[in-house]
Order: sequence, then C-alpha cells, then structure tokens
Amino acid sequence: MSKANKSDDNTIMVILAILGILIIAAIISRIFKDIKKNTTSDIVSEQGKKVLGDPAKRENLRKAVEHFHKEGNWDLLPKVNE
Repeated sequence: MSKANKSDDNTIMVILAILGILIIAAIISRIFKDIKKNTTSDIVSEQGKKVLGDPAKRENLRKAVEHFHKEGNWDLLPKVNE
C-alpha cells in the first residue's frame, strides 16, 4: 500500500468519524427537544390558580394549611372553595 492510499484512507476515516459524531449529537439534541416538548412543568394546577387568585379562597386555604399543621388532618380543606 502506498503512502497516498494510506493518507486517503486516513482522511476518509477522519471524515467518517466527524460525521458519526455529528449524527450522534443530532440524535441526542432531538431526544432532548422531544423530552422538553412533551414535559409540562406546571407547578400549580388550574384549580390552584383559581384559589390563589381569589382573596377569600386564598384565606380559607391558608386556614386549612394552618389547621393541618396543628391537627394533622385536612378537615378544613373542603371549605376552601366556599
């Protein structure tokens, strides 16, 4: 095998290695985009937003949480939406 053929083989191997790395990077990038697109990060539910947006309901929720901390039960929770 001549030096020219060996050099050409090395060049082809380098190009293939670079292409392989680029393909792997594209696949990983696509996986992260799919995960990000299919994942929701809502911390507060729609019902929770409604409760927190209403001052009277928010006060009832605060009382229910305080009651839970003192008594260890959620007996006052149904009164939040009143």
